[in-house]
Amino acid sequence: MKNYGGQGFCKTKKLDNVDNVGAYLTAYLGDIEYTESNLKLVKENQNIVVVKEVNEIEGIKLKEPKKFIKGGRLYMYPPKFNLYRCSRGIKKPIKSIIDYELARKKIGLSQPTFSSAIKLIDVLDFSGDTTFQKTIAYEFFNTKRVVPQN
Repeated sequence: MKNYGGQGFCKTKKLDNVDNVGAYLTAYLGDIEYTESNLKLVKENQNIVVVKEVNEIEGIKLKEPKKFIKGGRLYMYPPKFNLYRCSRGIKKPIKSIIDYELARKKIGLSQPTFSSAIKLIDVLDFSGDTTFQKTIAYEFFNTKRVVPQN
């Protein structure tokens, strides 16, 4: 590891309170600050532009929300560039598929780090009658979450 200004990369102030370095760096290396010039560049090189607005950082509310273009830097990387990988010796998280009630009991009161839902609907005919409707919810938890100190 190279030494920049007396500090290694992992000892920088930005990574001190990060409990998921992979997610942090993926967003840091992929997203770009929302400005008119950045928006113009991204629109020229990508079909879809998604803007994310951040109102608080580490539980601290911002005076003005910050805006980022999700994946705005990705066009700058060469094709098939591997933005992230798993190094040797790294323990991968344990994934499990269990009943929701059992999962909530297992994790306790912690809040999800990410959640999304997909709604599946099967339409019988053109009249709009549905024969099947299900919602699949995904929630990701980090039980070893670092709580920011104020």
